[in-house]
Amino acid sequence: MKKMTFLFFLSMLSLNVFSQHIIEDEALVGWINPPAEIVIPDEASSIKRGVLSDNPTITSVDFNNVSIIESGALKNCIRLDTVNMPNVRRVNARALEGAVRLEHVSIPQGVIIQALAFNGCRSLTSVELPSMRVIKRGAFSQCRSLTTVDLSKAVNLREVEGSGDPNNAPFDLNNKNLTIYVSDESKMDLFPAPNRRKYTVKIK
Repeated sequence: MKKMTFLFFLSMLSLNVFSQHIIEDEALVGWINPPAEIVIPDEASSIKRGVLSDNPTITSVDFNNVSIIESGALKNCIRLDTVNMPNVRRVNARALEGAVRLEHVSIPQGVIIQALAFNGCRSLTSVELPSMRVIKRGAFSQCRSLTTVDLSKAVNLREVEGSGDPNNAPFDLNNKNLTIYVSDESKMDLFPAPNRRKYTVKIK
């Protein structure tokens, strides 16, 4: 039998809005009337597909103990500007696509970012991925404000999918303001040659 945990509380808004999250088998599977500032409960190790998507009020999410963010979990959360991902290990396809106010992402424990995970995060300026292994196609496509991607500590980086393909590249090939930092010269080989991109790849 599935274990279910419920949390009920009244918001401090002038109108008392009933809010409830639902956890099944250590996964956040639903949240009715989530608050603007969310802290995922300690017992949740994953967020299921689309749980918080298309929410116009969420401004921040502390993922707490979450290790897996499923596909589209926070897609099109247009006011989301702050995320804390201390234990995330996988960000699935389109998980935070369309979070147009998000400016910075740091995933200390991350190992895989799936296709289009941060697609369309047009305010995103910097990304830190110190333990990244795989970045899939289109992961940061349409992130035209992106200026810094720090992969300098990602010594186990082994795949940047679709890197030289204009339609599938994880980073905008025409973003001349972007600099990607890698750990050594061998990691530079994961990116297209300088004549096939406008962004810069440097060893840090």
